[in-house]
Amino acid sequence: MNGSPSPADGPRGAHRPGRGPAAAATPASRVTTGTAGVAEPPALSAAGAVPGVAEVADADPDLIAAAVRAVPQVAGLSGGRLGEIATYLPGRRVEGVRIRPGQIEVHVVARYGPTMGEVGAAVHAAVVGAAGPVEVVVGIDDLDVPLPGDDATTPGSADIHAQQRGTS
Repeated sequence: MNGSPSPADGPRGAHRPGRGPAAAATPASRVTTGTAGVAEPPALSAAGAVPGVAEVADADPDLIAAAVRAVPQVAGLSGGRLGEIATYLPGRRVEGVRIRPGQIEVHVVARYGPTMGEVGAAVHAAVVGAAGPVEVVVGIDDLDVPLPGDDATTPGSADIHAQQRGTS
């Protein structure tokens, strides 16, 4: 035996379930892909919208930002590492809220205490309440941890930075 399979052994990979030429021909194993193995994007409707995804072009970024700031688990909005998370409006930008077709992305600084899942769920609910049913991506960029000896009335580091930037 020279290590190569003989015709009596069956086709290559036939000894492994779900492998070999017979498995490749089953409908369950076929994947529809576009060029270079990239999955096809969802088909667009006649209006150019993806079916099942809400339009968010009319969403008000200021309203969304205010709703997120009102969440008790959130210390403030975050523009991301380089300030790239923002919605650009004439003459200004709303930092921490990025509106894309079919999606709203919000980045926050969370308060110490609740779990990240709780923060994410509360932010998601606030965005959906302000913008309607839409896909929401929540990024938690930082955690506002109180310093030893601080009480509930002492602003945390995120509050102090927001005051310094004039965005409180």
